[in-house]
Amino acid sequence: MLLNGITEVVARPDLLERSVIVTLPHIPEDRRRAEAELERRFEAARPTSWVHCSPR
Repeated sequence: MLLNGITEVVARPDLLERSVIVTLPHIPEDRRRAEAELERRFEAARPTSWVHCSPR
């Protein structure tokens, strides 16, 4: 499970002690990508076997 947020997402001690906290650096405005480019890159990098996993 992945939880993310700007503020602290986990407050319960039992969940916090089993969590891996990752703090990512701020992405400057001039290095950000458009949503369409992110989707295009994701589709290009996604393994083709995932395409065939849709429910029938």
